[in-house]
Amino acid sequence: MNTRQLNVLKYLLKQNDYVTAKEISKNFQVTPKTIYLDVKLIQEQIKEYDLNINKKTNCGIFITGKEENKQRALLSIDSDDQIFNENSLDLITRRKKLVINIVLLGKLYTLQQLSEKYYVSKTSILNDIEYINKTILSNYHVHIATGTDKKISVTGLEENIQLAMINAFMNSLLNSRAMIDEIFETKIITAVKKLSVSIENIDLEDLADYYIQALEISLMILLTRIQQGFHIRREDYFFLDNLDFIKNYPLASDIAHYLEKELPVVFTDQDKTILSKYLTSYRVSSIHIETDENTLLIDLIIKRLEEAENIRLLNKDELRNQLLLHIPAMVLRLKNGIKIKNPLLDEVKSRYLHLFTLSWYVLSVVEERYAVTLTEDEISFIAIYFQMTLNKSHQSKHILVVCPYGVVSSKYVVNLLRNLLPRFDDIQSCSYGDLNSRKIEDVDLIVSTSSKEINTLVPVVHVSPMLDDVDCSKIFEAYANNIFLKKTNASGKLLRKNRNLTELSKYLTKELMFFKMKFDTKDQCLDFIIKKLESRNSVTAEFKQSVYQREKIGSPVLENGIAIPHGLPTYVNEFTVVFVTLEKAIKWSDQYVDMVIMVVSPESETNAFEGLIMELYHISTNVEVLNGMKSIKNYEEYLSKI
Repeated sequence: MNTRQLNVLKYLLKQNDYVTAKEISKNFQVTPKTIYLDVKLIQEQIKEYDLNINKKTNCGIFITGKEENKQRALLSIDSDDQIFNENSLDLITRRKKLVINIVLLGKLYTLQQLSEKYYVSKTSILNDIEYINKTILSNYHVHIATGTDKKISVTGLEENIQLAMINAFMNSLLNSRAMIDEIFETKIITAVKKLSVSIENIDLEDLADYYIQALEISLMILLTRIQQGFHIRREDYFFLDNLDFIKNYPLASDIAHYLEKELPVVFTDQDKTILSKYLTSYRVSSIHIETDENTLLIDLIIKRLEEAENIRLLNKDELRNQLLLHIPAMVLRLKNGIKIKNPLLDEVKSRYLHLFTLSWYVLSVVEERYAVTLTEDEISFIAIYFQMTLNKSHQSKHILVVCPYGVVSSKYVVNLLRNLLPRFDDIQSCSYGDLNSRKIEDVDLIVSTSSKEINTLVPVVHVSPMLDDVDCSKIFEAYANNIFLKKTNASGKLLRKNRNLTELSKYLTKELMFFKMKFDTKDQCLDFIIKKLESRNSVTAEFKQSVYQREKIGSPVLENGIAIPHGLPTYVNEFTVVFVTLEKAIKWSDQYVDMVIMVVSPESETNAFEGLIMELYHISTNVEVLNGMKSIKNYEEYLSKI
């Protein structure tokens, strides 16, 4: 018998008269049906004492037999030091076990299986699930529910499931040291406890005990979920203002590497991302490496960024601290051949490609000073810091495009909005399904490509998927009314797609424009362009090697078949642009290219470089303008069209 059933037996043995099942159920917080099931089992157990359970309609339940036999049964129960197991649980312990098995371990059960497992009625199990959903899970958009296969399981985003479990351990049902030792594997507990002495660059000094405990619990939950085969899902959208945690991603990678050696687990990039969020939430960081040399380098990088963007950053101290944490450690990684992946690399290159390229230019001083070659992943980390700083300096707004068919189909609308709205506004997309599981309190405006109503306090403007002039006017009006900016002339913005190529035209010359060229390979094209630059003394002899080094690290290809290869500014003598169109597209990295524009810029021309790069990114998203440029056959036709 389980503990409750033993207690029910003790209760009945002490009664001098009949007692109803309803009254017993109230005392033990279960249903009358559960009591009847218990009584059936008790009847079998008390036969050895020559006792019997008598049931009378409208009277209740009473144990009959000699008084001395009842006392003997009571003594036996009191001396029975029974160890708790799966079949001996009181109400609270049963609910704890349900949370552990279904939510933490992700096990699947039928209602019948749970009823038999815990020796209670199905109604009691359903009451338990309702309690758990209401008090522990619902605030995190997580629920225990029955699927189409009649299996009971936990539903919700993996990140939210882990957050709900962290809260349960820290603040509610599972909040006890004994529960931690009972639930988690000893190997997991040991590995987590050794963290501070196993990771050299983790800074846990002066950290409050609460934060250390929270970090340990979070790690144990993350590791247990990974062991059960559950991983963090890649987010469909995010806003850069919420990416402060990315500064801890390198540290999270170090911790993941250590844990993978200690335990049979494999972290995905997204698992490392959630770990970096935990580190940031609990105020954990890398050990600060601050020297005069590092400080001077960081200040130079910030100065180059301000010059390139032609602005004065309002929060330089914050950016300086982020770079002081990241760049010295980055240099050590590069010098020792240690590669780190940024899970947001593709997102950064897709959404902030102009800043990604500019960051490479700004950070060329690091390559020169330390004789290292930056990788795309390392560059993208710094680009995120830059973009967050620029957003704060410009008070950027958050625009969310919602499409019924998912993120891919909304890409067209997102690209158009990035050309129409202020440059530093953060524009993302997601599906309708994701709205229910995402927090959108930080969103300033929702643009929906469907007439379907969205239940939210955030302003919503409904447009067609093709975004015509009327839709653009609606967006500008909603932007003006709800984001407190002056109304913008929509027609003027719409002319952007047909505007003169002011920056590009300024630097193009007849001698360095080549139309409908025939090349078989990327290398042939690059060698041709670099030779033209060398013949004009625009670049030094070392420039060619820096271009090919860049090609090994990452692709310079933008959208719609345009490539913008580049080398280190150190080896550039004069700001020069070479323009080439191809008669037949050639393979460049993993894409095909039929237009190549190489911009070479010395360090003294950062403003010109930034302006031209921005224009090239706008061109790359405008198919009409691109096709017009690619169709040009000679310089005279270029003059007449552009």
